[in-house]
Amino acid sequence: MADWTATLALGVLANSQGDDCDGNSSKDHPSDLNRALVAFWAPFLLLHLGGPDAITAFSLEDNELWLRHLLGLLFQAIVAGYVFIRSFPDKKVWIPAIPMFIAGIIKYVERIWALMLASRENFRESMVTEPDPGPNYAKFMEEFTSKKNAGLNAEIIWEREPDIQLLNFQDDNSHGNGNKKDVEVDVELLSDAYRFFNTFKRLIVDLILTFHDRNESQSYFLKQTWSRAYKVIEVELGYVYDVLYTKAAVIHTLLGCILRMFSLSSILSAFFIFSFMEKHWFSKIDIAITYVLLVGAIALEIWSLIRLLLSDWTIVWMKQHSKSLSDFLLNASSIYRKPDRSRWSNSMAQYNLINYSLREEKHPILKTILKFIKIEDMVDKYWYRTYTEVTDGLKRFIFDDLNRKLHSISSTSYKHFNTCRGESALEEVNQLPNYDRVFAKELNRSIEVEFDESILRWHIATDICFYLDEESRNSHEETNSPSAKIIGNKKKMCREVSNYMLYLLISRPFMLTAGIGQIKFGDTC
Repeated sequence: MADWTATLALGVLANSQGDDCDGNSSKDHPSDLNRALVAFWAPFLLLHLGGPDAITAFSLEDNELWLRHLLGLLFQAIVAGYVFIRSFPDKKVWIPAIPMFIAGIIKYVERIWALMLASRENFRESMVTEPDPGPNYAKFMEEFTSKKNAGLNAEIIWEREPDIQLLNFQDDNSHGNGNKKDVEVDVELLSDAYRFFNTFKRLIVDLILTFHDRNESQSYFLKQTWSRAYKVIEVELGYVYDVLYTKAAVIHTLLGCILRMFSLSSILSAFFIFSFMEKHWFSKIDIAITYVLLVGAIALEIWSLIRLLLSDWTIVWMKQHSKSLSDFLLNASSIYRKPDRSRWSNSMAQYNLINYSLREEKHPILKTILKFIKIEDMVDKYWYRTYTEVTDGLKRFIFDDLNRKLHSISSTSYKHFNTCRGESALEEVNQLPNYDRVFAKELNRSIEVEFDESILRWHIATDICFYLDEESRNSHEETNSPSAKIIGNKKKMCREVSNYMLYLLISRPFMLTAGIGQIKFGDTC
């Protein structure tokens, strides 16, 4: 509501300006002088319309509307200027007001600039290289033919895609950084994440990667422990979030730093000018409010500057120029950010079809009302959604499984690896002794249907098997044995992943190639 509040305040200030009702329009009249000071507040609203560095867009769609925000800037700047000029202020108030206007415009321009850079078209163009026409085949074949005619031993060799050199997976006790300090390891982690961010940000706008990019990434992660691998991914996704939803793409440039220092110096100069100017003709309340606005603007600007200096972007940049300074900044950043703090919620959403259906039966009247006012689907998405913690066991299970599968494929089967939907799991099950081939046929059929239908089938089967196994386990006495606990944890992880897949199908269908999953979900219910 910050934008609306500032816009409303500008409207109130504009409405309060004008000639005095009694016809007193002299600049020495107290009401006019107080109106001049009140008009001095307009640039502060423009400053806050620029927003903080930590948020510019609340959704990706906001970035696509950067032109609309540009028109908003022009309108707000005109209104702020109108408020100030309409008040006919004393010339002394103009002096601190001009730098505040400059600071407000800079902050607002930073926001629009960040939105523009994060828009899909501009984000894509920033990564598109110059067109590569490839080799001159006519000249190439002419040279080849001439060498063959001259009796030289010439041949054409086609470069094949190299196989990745797979390295052994390390255990948690071997981090590969035995002689390094924790600070050095953390700085390297930030640098590695930044390097992969610059490579894989192309996937956001559907640009392709080379096999060199793929092999480099796989070689790196195969040398890492599962815990460090997830930390790298957390930092990498943090960079992605910064360029899409914050001012990071602007303020971490040379021009952005210059603008930031210029805006801070403008606010400071306005504060000192106002502090030393004559103010005895102004209302004490208005003077106090003005000081609060000035001090608040300075405090926010200094806090933004501190966050800028202690950000991951600055630490990575410092590592390239001064390693000791990057270590110092990393240590300083731990003052307001715990070193072991998770960079994300560490939770995943859960949506369970059977629980949803059972709850629906308990509230038929509410269901009818929601259906009547056409908000049934929207309420269902949020009302029946829960969250669960992503445990270390689940993280390690996924990492180990990907690592195991990576060792079993060749460079020619990557497409199959990306598109298989359970074939490898069923192949392992089929190799088990005394396995019922009738069940195998039914399971194989479950992955031959459409992807959305396959998710629903496996989700229901997982839920039923989970509860049946729980009943069977509770009926035996060895429920507290180590093996029983391990099996129980694995079954819990299976159900959580199953619920998460259904959540994606219902609430985030754009993340899956799931066809008409929402319609089939309704039919299944």
